[in-house]
Formats: sequence, structure tokens, C-alpha cells
Amino acid sequence: MRRAFVQPGATPRALARAGRGALSRAAAFACRSLTARRPPPGTPTVTPTGTRMATKAGAALPLLGALALLGGCGDASLLPARCPRIAILADAADLTQFRPGGGQDLTAMQVDGRMVGVSGQCDYAGRGREALNVTLSVAIEAERGPAAEGRTADLPYFIAVTGRDERRILDKQPTVTTVRFGANTTRTTVRTDSMTIRLPLGDRHQAEDYTVLVGFQLTPEQLALNRRRGPR
Repeated sequence: MRRAFVQPGATPRALARAGRGALSRAAAFACRSLTARRPPPGTPTVTPTGTRMATKAGAALPLLGALALLGGCGDASLLPARCPRIAILADAADLTQFRPGGGQDLTAMQVDGRMVGVSGQCDYAGRGREALNVTLSVAIEAERGPAAEGRTADLPYFIAVTGRDERRILDKQPTVTTVRFGANTTRTTVRTDSMTIRLPLGDRHQAEDYTVLVGFQLTPEQLALNRRRGPR
């Protein structure tokens, strides 16, 4: 199945601290600013944070420079966290809801949603790197259909954690996002509330051993429609 992958990662913030030379200032700031929380380890879990996720675009240190700075920290637990693979499940990237009893005719369409992107960031959950917190949010394009009865629509979706081979589901969290259409508006783009996934780490589990999948929660009829019409 076709998937759209993103590989989010953490980068040091803008560096400014008095000291001896730019490199010394950067190293001191990086060592001080990469802090971590210490929640207890556990099985992979997906929980809502209740906040909107904000993504920033800004200047980042070149990779080799950042590694050189962090190498002088003296504490490997402060290295930037690596993210697992994150993907939109192609068969579940679209959701079309029709009026009950109206079949799948265009005139019976109430709302059509499409996942168009995922953004996220990763942070270690403890100084010992015993777990990884992955916070992500999904961008959805929605269209109000001719059979819609109101100006809001609830779109059910899920976030799931699987192993590297994606054959075994370790955890799955269904949830719902509400889309609101303004007056005289039939199309809109929304971003879901951010969700946090906690993945246990250790000698036997690393970030690359997991895959995080997102998609709409579909009925058998909706899944069959997606497979019949293919990617859009």
C-alpha cells in the first residue's frame, strides 16, 4: 500500500550565550536546553494532550555541527531524540459520508475528508531514555456535500502503533475531529488536536522498531469505496 512518510526530528534552538567564541556558546546552550521529563515506562500508549500542536520553521544547525556540539555535553541522554516512521495509511486516507439510505450518489454526499499531512516531534521521556514521546497532528481537507444538514461534521480517525513490519498492532486509539464550515463555504482545511504517543525504549526496543499509522476510522462500505476509486 502507498504511504506518505514524514520524518520529523528535534533541532537545537537559536543559540545565544556569552562565552568564548560562537562554538563554545552553542555547545553550552545545547547542553543546557535539551532537557527531558521522567514519566514511568510502559507499553505503547496514545493519549490526547488537549492542546493544539504548533510547528515552527526556523534556522537549524547543520547536522555535523549539531553533532559536534552535542558530543561535548558529556551526557548521552541529552542527544536529540530519533523519531519512528510515521505514515498515513493509503486505504484510510479518505472518508466520504453519505446521507443514510441515499446510496453513494454525489447528491447524497454529506462530507468528504482527506488526510493531506502529518506533523510531529519526538522527545525522550526520561534522562535514561527509557521511553519516547511522539507528539503529532494531522492536517485534513474537508468538503461539505449537497446533502449536509448543518455546518459541522464529525470525522472519526485513529492513531495506531505497530511493529517494524506493520503486521502486529501494539496500540490503537480511535478519536474524532470536528470540522466547521463557515457561511457560504464548502471547503476548509483543519488540523487535529495534537496526540502524544509514548513508546517504551531499551536494549530490545529502539525508535526504528516502531511504525505510527494514522487514518480515518472507516466502515466496510467506506473502505470498499476507497479501494475502488483509488488514491486521489
